[in-house]
Amino acid sequence: SIEKEYITSNKYSRKSWVDLDQDGVLEEHEKVSETTRNHNTGVLTQNNWDRNADGSVNARSWTVTSADGLTSTTRHDANFDGNEETKTVDQTVIAGNGSSTRTVAVTNKDGSGREETTFAYSADGKTVTTSRDIDGNGSIEAKTVDQTSTLSGGVVRREVSEFAGNNTLLSRQQVDRSADRRVTTTREDIDGDGQWDQISTKTQGTD
Repeated sequence: SIEKEYITSNKYSRKSWVDLDQDGVLEEHEKVSETTRNHNTGVLTQNNWDRNADGSVNARSWTVTSADGLTSTTRHDANFDGNEETKTVDQTVIAGNGSSTRTVAVTNKDGSGREETTFAYSADGKTVTTSRDIDGNGSIEAKTVDQTSTLSGGVVRREVSEFAGNNTLLSRQQVDRSADRRVTTTREDIDGDGQWDQISTKTQGTD
């Protein structure tokens, strides 16, 4: 197949085509994406088309991204009937202390919630807390805390803990890697009872 990407000299426009019918010619009805940037506001708009081999459209999505890149809104027309079935708003807020929160919220065409995920990043980037509302009812059903720290001797520890919506610990994994990256020790609490159920150590040889 043939694919082509076209970028204007001022980089305000980008278009992509795919030779869907395999005839060696790229035609307008084989365009699969088009991105433009408003040179006054900096707002980025991207259109994507999912097409059949004959160029007819199965589905379409379009995304508008703010000039600072912190907010984007994507609308999905899943069957190309002219109606938007879902809308996804992806927004990042940066606090004064350097920490940040990213929220990805999906709503149905009637505006009701479908699902929402929130990522909270510490200022040093070493802790990420992910909270999930998997059914859009406004309650958190699952949470993951991913923490990285440096211990004595240069050992790097990464600990990932899974929680239920009520903050009950479901499972935990702790991985320690030596400063020379040769020795890795993994501990797993598979049932969230606070006890390590499995402990393993792997040592890599040197050349």
